[in-house]
Amino acid sequence: MRIISLVTDSLRRRWAWLRRVPRTRGFGVQSPWAYGMIRYVIHERYPYYAYDDLAKSFPALGGRERALGELYLRLSNAVGRRVWSVGGRGDDYRAAYIRAGCRASTVVGRDAAAAGEGGACDVLVLSSVADCRRLFEPFARRADAGALLIVEHIHRSKEFAQAWREIQESHLAGISFDLYDCGLVFFDMAMHKRSYAVNLR
Repeated sequence: MRIISLVTDSLRRRWAWLRRVPRTRGFGVQSPWAYGMIRYVIHERYPYYAYDDLAKSFPALGGRERALGELYLRLSNAVGRRVWSVGGRGDDYRAAYIRAGCRASTVVGRDAAAAGEGGACDVLVLSSVADCRRLFEPFARRADAGALLIVEHIHRSKEFAQAWREIQESHLAGISFDLYDCGLVFFDMAMHKRSYAVNLR
């Protein structure tokens, strides 16, 4: 049963990757801001200075975890100084990648950020359906134009995919990017709301 599940997941991932290829380098994207985000942050292939050092620090990371970590580094570099809430104590591999992207950024755990009660974090990383249901709305209601929501595992299950769709369609969410392994939501409501499905790598 486990083997069938792995094969099914692999086939689903490959099919999704093929469907997203045309937009992955920004082709057909009309918004200059969204084009820049896709081309120079999400799908940037430049080998950042910290990649090798971080790979040595976290040798046990799988390919998907490393790709997410490198995305966090690029996002941190792009959004600049922010307070990130990544769940747990905030001291796992994600924190190292985030700080490598912007040394002025602060990484805190979920409790420290008090994200559910509208605490002071600018970037919130969610990794469970329960967190999506509980924390999205309080965070989104106080989010300013520079805030960012990252939802991991958005295609892990039907329930997760449904929670992700609800976030994308919410009137509180702005431009969103479905990267298959995670989703990004921005909150600059001055920009026309649009959802993009692109490949991370």
